[in-house]
Amino acid sequence: MTEETKLTSNSTASGGGSNNRMLIIGGIAALGLVAIIIVGGIFLLPRLFGADESAIAGVMPPETSMLVELNALNLANDETNRIARAFEDVFNEADVDFDAEDPGSGLESLDDQLEEATGLTITDDILPWIGPNLGLGLVELDIDAINEGEPPQIIFAATIRDTAVADVFIEDLIDAIEDDTGNRVEEVEYGGALVFEVDSDVESERIAFGRSSEVFFLATNINLLENAIDAQQGENLGDVAEYQDTLAELPADRALTIYVSGQGIEDSASAVEDTSELEGFDAGMLEDLGLLGVGMSVTAVAEGIQADFVGNFESLTEEQQEMLDAQTDDIKTAEFLPESTYVFLVGQRLDLVWQNAMDSLDGVNEDDLDEAMDLFDDMFGFNPGDELLPLLNGEYSLALIDSDEGLIAEQFETDLGLVVMAGTSSSEELAGLAEDFADGVEDQEMSVTDSANDDVTVYEVEDASGELAGAYGVSEDYLILSTSGETIETMFLGEANLADSDKYQNAWDAFPRGTIPVMYMDLDSLFAALEDVDPTIGDAADVNPVYAFAMGTRAEGSSTHTTMIFFIAGE
Repeated sequence: MTEETKLTSNSTASGGGSNNRMLIIGGIAALGLVAIIIVGGIFLLPRLFGADESAIAGVMPPETSMLVELNALNLANDETNRIARAFEDVFNEADVDFDAEDPGSGLESLDDQLEEATGLTITDDILPWIGPNLGLGLVELDIDAINEGEPPQIIFAATIRDTAVADVFIEDLIDAIEDDTGNRVEEVEYGGALVFEVDSDVESERIAFGRSSEVFFLATNINLLENAIDAQQGENLGDVAEYQDTLAELPADRALTIYVSGQGIEDSASAVEDTSELEGFDAGMLEDLGLLGVGMSVTAVAEGIQADFVGNFESLTEEQQEMLDAQTDDIKTAEFLPESTYVFLVGQRLDLVWQNAMDSLDGVNEDDLDEAMDLFDDMFGFNPGDELLPLLNGEYSLALIDSDEGLIAEQFETDLGLVVMAGTSSSEELAGLAEDFADGVEDQEMSVTDSANDDVTVYEVEDASGELAGAYGVSEDYLILSTSGETIETMFLGEANLADSDKYQNAWDAFPRGTIPVMYMDLDSLFAALEDVDPTIGDAADVNPVYAFAMGTRAEGSSTHTTMIFFIAGE
């Protein structure tokens, strides 16, 4: 008898058993291994060596729709330890017992629950053999089959450090299943590996598990497990070009990786279309994008937590290419905003964004939109979709700023203002529309006052009661909307601005070269401003270690890459 076949099944007579109890026992491996990572594996597994990013993809069938993978070694580093310590107060405030100095203690409660249900624990039965790589693969998304009671097509896999100890775990798992459910566990040899299948009349209980070489498997049925063994010994997901190309764009030191194939995206879209109550949702909209694969990852970095999203396209559409060609890292609107800006969102070519949005509607809700545009035209003398938005062909941005003037500040009694900027190359036409809008406002029994200097013309709108309703301005290069006219005037005084602030510059220094800014948030300052609105926000801010957030994008060839960084304070 070979090493692979030395395990034996302590078979008992088949019986009914509880489905719920079966699911608890059958899923102990998957749930327990994930818990290791979440609760304390980042500290408990630094001794694990030999992590291989291809280990899990190498045992998944090539047609796998989605793969979620964890790399424990990439969690066991100084950056992760610092992040964990920073979040200790957050866990404790949420009544989650977590000690950054002894994170393994968090396993005790889970161990107790699992031991009561199965006789097994993570600490004693899983940690001694588990390797650094583990993952969950969804081979096929078939909503119709799931709705008919069939289990999802899922394979769980984990690398093994100690095969002898893993074999003992498998034997103990067999005993737990048979003792607690009455279901017989049958031994099956396949491809030189030893596999076990739960014999049950209930389809969802017929799980399969076992070991092939230095990988532990658990699958929702025996056919899937056999497919995984075939993949390990032959063609697998790791060999698929779309998978390789997508993951090549993600950081090499990522701890969490998610991959969705092009077919998986289409299947998901079709499932949403079949089950969604969203009126007019068309799966063809996603299919038309030509996505070959999507990759996502989470990485612990010196600044905090970095999340990356990659879209691998068959080819970019003319509209996509036009939008990408318009992107630039030379951001101008940040030079007009105050240094104390809380939130900053920026993009290029609002005219193209609008046109692409209209094209994507494809008849959905178009009548409602046309009716709204016609009503606006009747009230203010022009159609924004036909006459205003096509003029906004430059950089655009939206910002929440520190301001004690205007509608928001007065309404909520906090230092908060709003600014929207949209660049144009047609300032004269824009100025004409600004005058038309002012005339239309006065026709609605409101009032408009205007003032002008060499840089900008500012219009303040007051409602029928004389209360400030908002303001807008037109300069040579921009249309500006704001909560107060004073805010717009101040923007052109050349005072200290967001672009020159250390916080803003340091945030973008953390991103890969060539990243184009999309969003920046000064969370510390924002929470301080919102505390005046809701004091509980201040309590949450006191324990929240995330002091800033930024997001940027870049593109190369037919791939797009978005990066987000959560900046975390701490030692």
